[in-house]
Amino acid sequence: MGSGTQSRNGPAGASHFWNQTPIFQHPMTRCLIWIITWLSLHAMHGQYVVSQLDSSAERILGEHLRSLGDRAKLEQITSARTTGKLEFAGSESVLQVELIQAEGKYLLVLKSDELEIRQGFDGETVWETSPSLDRLLEGSEKIAAINQNAKIVPALSWLDGSYDGRITLTGRQTIEDRNCFVVLFEPTGGTPIKRFFDPETYLIRRMQTEQPTDVEPIEVLVKDSDWRPLSGEFAGVQFPFRQQSAANRKLVYTLTRESIEINLEWETSWFAIPEKFQR
Repeated sequence: MGSGTQSRNGPAGASHFWNQTPIFQHPMTRCLIWIITWLSLHAMHGQYVVSQLDSSAERILGEHLRSLGDRAKLEQITSARTTGKLEFAGSESVLQVELIQAEGKYLLVLKSDELEIRQGFDGETVWETSPSLDRLLEGSEKIAAINQNAKIVPALSWLDGSYDGRITLTGRQTIEDRNCFVVLFEPTGGTPIKRFFDPETYLIRRMQTEQPTDVEPIEVLVKDSDWRPLSGEFAGVQFPFRQQSAANRKLVYTLTRESIEINLEWETSWFAIPEKFQR
């Protein structure tokens, strides 16, 4: 077992943050394939790793990193396992979720009694298996999946000079009665992302971006809440235990994190590409 662990039993209460009308009418497996691209169980807010960082944004990001916990402890995190449940708006379906991250690799599993979806990265290849499709991710989709799911504490990379793009403080915006700082992340060759930082806690209250489609872009909003500190060796380091995602202002899912284990023992085979892709 890891030395820093936190758990929570049972889902959080209902939210009215968005209109809770489901946007997807296609089969659940198609919906899950879309969601898996956006689902990051810990720090879903960091996608690329800072070549152009203005001083105002740097101050906000520095305060944000301090709000997450002691930097030395954060830098000592090399692996993590997160478990939880995923509930869809307008549906009684519940999926169990597990994300294992270790030294830049990851395995994301979504499953129920009826189906199981797996997405993994072995350090070279991003693969995905589901009841409807087995595939290898390529190009921008591969990069997005790696950058979203492989980083345990992405905020560290925002300040270390390795971000491939521009980070700018663009102003303030009221989010749920909080006059938040708005920081725009513009990754080279990627989709811009706005992150809204609470003016007192400096935690991220919302993320806003767009998901390209063949017809027109879908606005994606992600809200993290219920920030809770870990215990043990990593006491004081905190992660959000509740996450909601909306598409075009309509709630898609609510994720309740039930446990987070830090620096667990892991095996390379967990992330290995399945044999079916090697035939």
